[in-house]
Amino acid sequence: MTNTVTWRSNGSAEPLILLVDDDKFIRQIMQRYLSRVGFRMEAANDGRHAMELLESLRPDIIISDWMMPEVDGLDLCRWVRQRDELKDIYYILLTAKDRVEDKALGLEVGADDYMTKPFQGAELIARVRSGLRLRGVQQELSKAYLNLDNEFRILADLQRSLLPDPLTTLGEYEFASHYSPSLRASGDYYDFIRLSNLHMGILVADVSGHGAAASMVMAIMRVVMRAFVQDLLSPGGALTVVNNVLVQHVPTDQFATAFYGILNLKSNRLVYSSAGHNPPMLFKSSSGVVKDIQNTGGVPLKILPDVRYEEADLLLEEGDQLLVYTDGLTEAFGPEQDMFGEEALAQLVGRYGSENPKVLVEEIWRSLHAFVRTEPFHDDVTLVALRRKQA
Repeated sequence: MTNTVTWRSNGSAEPLILLVDDDKFIRQIMQRYLSRVGFRMEAANDGRHAMELLESLRPDIIISDWMMPEVDGLDLCRWVRQRDELKDIYYILLTAKDRVEDKALGLEVGADDYMTKPFQGAELIARVRSGLRLRGVQQELSKAYLNLDNEFRILADLQRSLLPDPLTTLGEYEFASHYSPSLRASGDYYDFIRLSNLHMGILVADVSGHGAAASMVMAIMRVVMRAFVQDLLSPGGALTVVNNVLVQHVPTDQFATAFYGILNLKSNRLVYSSAGHNPPMLFKSSSGVVKDIQNTGGVPLKILPDVRYEEADLLLEEGDQLLVYTDGLTEAFGPEQDMFGEEALAQLVGRYGSENPKVLVEEIWRSLHAFVRTEPFHDDVTLVALRRKQA
């Protein structure tokens, strides 16, 4: 037989099956059955021979005996599953072993199906056809995933383009920020909005969920904040406007928490309001104390219409530093399924609060990574820090 490298999905007339068995008689029986229904075949007389063929051969299905010298069917299956170019091949394990424990072992190693000897031609053909159907579904799902993944890449690029340019200094203030989506498309959002020569708006928001729907809400929030509340020096009033737009025009179930503060660069007062967002932490330079700022309450955005958001204010003295963050930071899980927590964050703010905001943000991010280790992030993480310089 000729070792033809072909996938059915790439245009070949019939699927290609690799038969692996050290018993020539069994190989011939399988070839006779499968050739009757038009399948193309290649044959290997043991696992080692199959490995050599698979360096260039790309079958749709492998049917392999279990008990073979040198490289048996389990070893061959492990080898196939470890290679990116081969791991999606449908694998049928053929053996005289019929104990439940043996079947379980074969499937755990990576076989897709299990057939015992002796077998009937009708069963062999039916299992091959079933495998081809499953393989076809798998290939379609892989294509759909790649298309979806590409869409999310584009969406993530667009979303990042909506974030503000890096801001490091403005008058007496130093700034730093960090944005890390758990998926390519995030529900977190932050912005620096220059409202006037004396006023800077600082927004941090967290949209529930992830992906395209959360990104859409984030984009709408940005448009509203930039286009409709640019002249509004009331953070509570701005959140009311954003809330009503989201209630009226966003059909999804997403809601959002938000902290919005307006900093007066001359008086050094920050007037702020919260829509259900976790309170920022304030480092007081004069005492070295870290505390949550007064919580103004307020329900999250897009829960109820016509909500009036309360305001509060604080004076930023020389050396004071404010950290605004999303709860993906404090609710990140470590290997023991414990959360990073507000206490650990407060300790870091106390330790690095007198430093440049860039140092504080970097140390928090480094400590968070050390805490979670290999655990995945289940939520987006955003940090915004601002510090009034000392004379």
